[in-house]
Amino acid sequence: MEYDEDVLSFQGKQKTAVETFEKREQTLKGLEDALRQKDEELNGEKGILQQLKVELEEREAAIAVREEQSTLLSAFAQIENADQTLKRLEDIFSCSLACPYSLASPGCGHSFCAMCILQWFFSGLHRGCGGWHEDPMCPLCRAVLPVPGNIESCPFTPNRLADEIIQQYLNELASVPALPDEDGSIIDQNTSKGKGKGKSLPEYEIVPWREGGSARRDWLERERAGRLKMEYLTSNWVTLFKYQFIEFKDSIGA
Repeated sequence: MEYDEDVLSFQGKQKTAVETFEKREQTLKGLEDALRQKDEELNGEKGILQQLKVELEEREAAIAVREEQSTLLSAFAQIENADQTLKRLEDIFSCSLACPYSLASPGCGHSFCAMCILQWFFSGLHRGCGGWHEDPMCPLCRAVLPVPGNIESCPFTPNRLADEIIQQYLNELASVPALPDEDGSIIDQNTSKGKGKGKSLPEYEIVPWREGGSARRDWLERERAGRLKMEYLTSNWVTLFKYQFIEFKDSIGA
């Protein structure tokens, strides 16, 4: 009897263990199915995300192209305006007018670059005696200009209005953006002609006047030198001796 009970007890435990194993197996199978379904869903979402990424990149590329086109159009417009500014400077003024001065002579009033008019005025100074054998005249209208004697005779007057206008024009030219060349490089600021194309474009005419360009550097140096020379001369107009006028003539290369 006791043996039979042990057998029955063992068989019951074995059956319970089998049932427990089967339940766990079913549970694991259910988890595997759920994981497989999740993997399929994730793969589907990855495909959607990849497609969205491609579409986003295409849109970004299209936006970049439009922005580049807009930038180029804006730059071309600024260059066209700068070209008109350069033409206005050339049409209105007889020289680059670095530090402009007007001639204070009755019936004259023409304006010139400080260095230009100083060199013109002192070109007539006789080196031997330090005086003028002939009356100096305006190079445009030939109005007679006074020679040193008293402060009222000084023929040079700063033209502040012209100076302000020129500064404004040149600042506009300096701020014009550079356009890329055909090979994608930025046009050299010291280049003034097209690369072997046999023609001159507004872009290449404006380049030297940009910030750091050769024409702008030359103008700034001429403006600085002209201002210093003119301020010295007008401040000492009645006190300079003849030999000092000769020295001044030599200093400006007249």
